Amino acid sequence: MEEVKQLLKHPKVIALGEAMNFNGIVNEPNSLIRQILREVQTDRPFMPLEGHVPRVSGLELAKFLYAGLTADHTHQSPESIYEKITNGMFLEFQKKSITPENIQVIVDNQFYEYMALITDDVMADDLLEGHLDANVRLAFSCGMPVEQAIYCATYTPARRMGFQDRGAIVPGFKADFLLIDHIESFTIEAVYKDGKLVHKRGTDIQFPTEKPVFPEHFYQSVHCRTLTSEDLRFKVKATEKAIVNVIQISETGTFTEHVKREVKVVDGFLDWENSGLALIVVMERYGKTGNIAYGFVDKALYEKGAVATTWAHDHHNLMVMGTSSEDILAAQKQLLDMQGGYVVTQGGIVQAVCPLPVGGIISDAPIQELGVQLKEVRQAMMKLGYRNSNEIMSFSTLSLPVSPIIKITDKGMMNVRSQIMIPLVEDEEFENTH
Repeated sequence: MEEVKQLLKHPKVIALGEAMNFNGIVNEPNSLIRQILREVQTDRPFMPLEGHVPRVSGLELAKFLYAGLTADHTHQSPESIYEKITNGMFLEFQKKSITPENIQVIVDNQFYEYMALITDDVMADDLLEGHLDANVRLAFSCGMPVEQAIYCATYTPARRMGFQDRGAIVPGFKADFLLIDHIESFTIEAVYKDGKLVHKRGTDIQFPTEKPVFPEHFYQSVHCRTLTSEDLRFKVKATEKAIVNVIQISETGTFTEHVKREVKVVDGFLDWENSGLALIVVMERYGKTGNIAYGFVDKALYEKGAVATTWAHDHHNLMVMGTSSEDILAAQKQLLDMQGGYVVTQGGIVQAVCPLPVGGIISDAPIQELGVQLKEVRQAMMKLGYRNSNEIMSFSTLSLPVSPIIKITDKGMMNVRSQIMIPLVEDEEFENTH
């Protein structure tokens, strides 16, 4: 709380984002997040309070609004758009929410004043193709009038954040603007900052020639042991088959469902490698507890292989998911060797890597290099059968315990809403043989 009080004194702190502890907001009036919200409302009563409000409606939505959270940027549907906006919530549309059916709700109800086009979860390979400009083009390709798309990417977000000096080209505002070739194609010809030309299309962008300098220990931040094949064997009491709890992913966004599946038991052990499910392992990697947690994932990998990362949102522990022990072990070892990033393996052989050596979550490479590496990881994941509108983010947020409905951390699988832990094997305590 003391850190929050100090930040509130800083003139460049303009908003609180993003409050996402569902249970703390809805059910616990004295939770830390509710205390923080009250502190902000007391010290800075006009500060925007940003929420993370996925699949929240009815009374629960009212409780978010009552706590002071008046904006949401998570995945929207036509129904959620209408309910949230008509209940007083401002909506911020990232790429996954910019769909023809969602835009139709905005157009039909003239909701332009209550929404903004934004960027969130933009991957490095996407940045090679565009940023906010890409979302503006997507919005009017989905049916939003182009002038309104530009308005909702400039003026409404500036107003939401409380900026009184930008967001439009009018006398007295900051002269930050673009020149474009044609309003529909929206190709940027020139960029002006404070009235000065800073870039013109066709000219080279000058990137720093030297890598940023970080403390040496930032490059040695992954502290967990190497997995063994014994870590991936699960002895159960059942003799023929066992019921396991499973995280089922979707092909759009980061939502998951909790399902149950039967897995054959062979010689007293789960035969998970032949179950059609992927095994997911999360390892505490800061050298604190040594926790290891296990789960199963459905609709993830359809070929034999594995994906691993230390960019496991938000705790950023080591996470590896695979359909064979050989590939899981190979992926985890490669991740340890390069001290963080993304790895894809198939047949025990590394297929793609994207190193994130700074703290296991940041790259010190140029964006062009990082973008190519991440694109290779994405393509390798797709080759294994991973299907999602953003494969990288879908995988990395399997460890995000605030996004519905079931996720996994180094403590195990949990129901996001209730925060109740979910066992790997239903109706029994399984034994890990290591």
